[in-house]
Amino acid sequence: MWVSQCSAALHTEDTSPKDQRQPRIMCSMKIMLCMALIAAVVVVKASVDPGKFSSCCTKVSAAKPKVHLVDFLRQKADPPCVEAVMFIGEDGSIRCSRPNLPWVIQKVKEISQRKEALRNNESNA
Repeated sequence: MWVSQCSAALHTEDTSPKDQRQPRIMCSMKIMLCMALIAAVVVVKASVDPGKFSSCCTKVSAAKPKVHLVDFLRQKADPPCVEAVMFIGEDGSIRCSRPNLPWVIQKVKEISQRKEALRNNESNA
């Protein structure tokens, strides 16, 4: 409703006395407020991608974790995130490792085989 009133007020010539210019000023303020709100929503939406984790590996380690590793995720490089294998420890911790290291490749194979065996046991039961 106020949009059509504002449109009419903004498209009239400014030959009216000062006290009749009030609707024009109010309409301009409403339009600027709406534009600011839309801009804020766009900025928030652009900065939060629902497909991404809230945190990622920005550095990787070559060291073998001392905790028992139970699962992993592969992370592709997407700055500031780097290419990594994210190992999940038995304690819930996440360790970021270089994907091309021999021990990482071996551990990924072991975990994948263990998960496959569990899936096969569940489907046969």
